[in-house]
Amino acid sequence: MKKKTKKNKINKNKNYFQDTGLYFEIILMIIIIPLFSFFVITVFNQNNNIIRKVIIEEDVKIMTDKVFYIAGDEIKLLIENVSEKPIYFEPCEYLNKFEKRIEGRWKKVLTQYDEKKYDELGFKTERRMTNCNIKLETKENGIFRVAVRVYYDCEKPGEEMCKYSKMFYSNEFEVL
Repeated sequence: MKKKTKKNKINKNKNYFQDTGLYFEIILMIIIIPLFSFFVITVFNQNNNIIRKVIIEEDVKIMTDKVFYIAGDEIKLLIENVSEKPIYFEPCEYLNKFEKRIEGRWKKVLTQYDEKKYDELGFKTERRMTNCNIKLETKENGIFRVAVRVYYDCEKPGEEMCKYSKMFYSNEFEVL
C-alpha cells in the first residue's frame, strides 16, 4: 500500500511542475506581447509625418508644385476639394498667408494685406480643383507652408457671410 501512495505522490509532483511550466509560459507571453507592441509603436512614431498622413483625412488638399524655391519665385498652389461638401475660399490674390518653421514651431510670416473686396466672382466656389499663382514676399530662407482658410455654408461672397471656416495647410517647402 505504501508503494502506491509514493507513486501517487510522485505523479502529483510531476503534474504540479507541468502546470507550473504552463503558468510560466502564460506569464511570459503576458509580459512579452505588450513590450513588443510598445517597441513597434515607438519605432513607427519616429516618422510622425507618415502616421499623420494615414490617420488624418481632410476635406481639402493643398499642394505646391515644388518643394524647393528661390526667394521671389512664384508658387503654384493646387487646392483640391476631396469632400462631398461645397467649399469656398478667397480669390488667389488674397491667398498670401504663410507660416515659417522656426525651432520646430510654425510662426506666421507678416505679409502686406490689402483691403479685401469681394464681389460675386470673389469667392471661388464648388470646384473640385483650383490652381493659384502666389508669391511669398520675403527674402528669408527656411521652411514654409501656405495657410488657406476654407469656408463652408456661405450665403454670399465674404467671410462674414459664411457659417464656419477651417484652416488648411499646404505641404512644406524650402526657400533657398
